[in-house]
Amino acid sequence: MSTLLNNLIVVVHNVSSVHRVVEFTKLVSGLGFKYQVYTKVVGAAAQQGIPEAFKIAMKRGTTITVLPDLSDMFDLVRPERAYFLVTEPVQGREAVRLGDAVEEIKSLTEQGRKLAVVVNGSDLPFTPREIGSGLPVKVMSSSIPSTALLAVTLYELLRSSLLTT
Repeated sequence: MSTLLNNLIVVVHNVSSVHRVVEFTKLVSGLGFKYQVYTKVVGAAAQQGIPEAFKIAMKRGTTITVLPDLSDMFDLVRPERAYFLVTEPVQGREAVRLGDAVEEIKSLTEQGRKLAVVVNGSDLPFTPREIGSGLPVKVMSSSIPSTALLAVTLYELLRSSLLTT
């Protein structure tokens, strides 16, 4: 399981709420994932949320990186594959089921490969350009807040890893 926690980067894209930044940070670091990246953080989230997130992450021994946009994450972090969490059909793209993505992520991280799970911090759908750089993963059919979407996904990843150890 430690390979999953060390090789999976959780990316929160497009967030403007202080509360959301703090909640995402608590969720990701609380579950033991070591790396978080925030992209396109604007307004109060950038001014107040990110400093608070850094404090939480430092206390929990995790790393936070803040970048201007999603493309910067791909240029600098260079994950081998990115999984975009969605609840709605993606225009012109076949979304994989969460269970299939969990098995693939588990297998690839066990091989030491660096992967990213990307969630939209604003509850809006990803743009076709954004999602074009990764694989859409349909987590649920109903529309739920992005923090819940990420929580369900990370829980399934951890549960799957615990079942095989």
